[in-house]
Amino acid sequence: MQKILVVLGCAGMLLTACSKTNNNNNGGNGSGGNPGGPSGSTDRIRQITLITPIGSRNDTGYQNFVYDAQGRCTQYTQNNGTGPVTTYTYGTNTVTSDGGGFETKYFLNASGNADSAYQAPFGATVTLPPGSGSYIYKYFYNGSGYLVKQQQFQVNDDGSTTEQEAETFTISGGNVTLVTDSASQASISLTYTNQTTTTQPLPPDPLVGAALSFLNAGPSVTLFGKGNANLLAVFPESIGNTTTNIKLTYQLDSQGRISKTLEDTPAGASGPATVYYTYY
Repeated sequence: MQKILVVLGCAGMLLTACSKTNNNNNGGNGSGGNPGGPSGSTDRIRQITLITPIGSRNDTGYQNFVYDAQGRCTQYTQNNGTGPVTTYTYGTNTVTSDGGGFETKYFLNASGNADSAYQAPFGATVTLPPGSGSYIYKYFYNGSGYLVKQQQFQVNDDGSTTEQEAETFTISGGNVTLVTDSASQASISLTYTNQTTTTQPLPPDPLVGAALSFLNAGPSVTLFGKGNANLLAVFPESIGNTTTNIKLTYQLDSQGRISKTLEDTPAGASGPATVYYTYY
């Protein structure tokens, strides 16, 4: 369960980036105080700007996205290309993510959702079948298309597999409201606002995998099933043995896309942080 809490904390500012092309050519202002200026004519995210007060200064980070002609994200970089780079390649019923030293290959089912995934050891390339030290992930969905379970296995030296952990996700009102570790039965609860958005979620990240699925917001089906119907109001951030509840508030532009998110942290934590979204 510790891993899930950490993932939620790390992915807080990533929960609503998008990868969907919109054929509406009217564009939209969407600036809402966004230093990136007016948005363009599609719903593809161009940049996420994160500003966090640290001491007497503001620490600013950037996440940038590149797309192919079909509107699929092909590259994600941090700090305008000076930070880590993750690339995404698309095959027949597969998506391969390569970044942060980890390569992950997702295998898709008939609905276009991830059915399973192989993640190679640090610095290695995914092989078929997966080699020793690799991880295998399996994903399960309910009849409505929501992810309800994720399992993680490690490949042993003799080729056998050992289950490392599993999480189950409780769906209520179109949102993941409870995440439970299947082994320990420890759970965390997630709460939501009454807001909805047209913004689509990020591509999969090789380090957090399906955990992003219960941060997603938007009406379309994602790689890990349907996103949440509403925007997340609170998520737990875990650092060591300390868990802090981060409260989120949003500003939407005229097209219903998120233009600004405020991450409000309790006194003594490293916040609040302001996140701005710029679109093509």
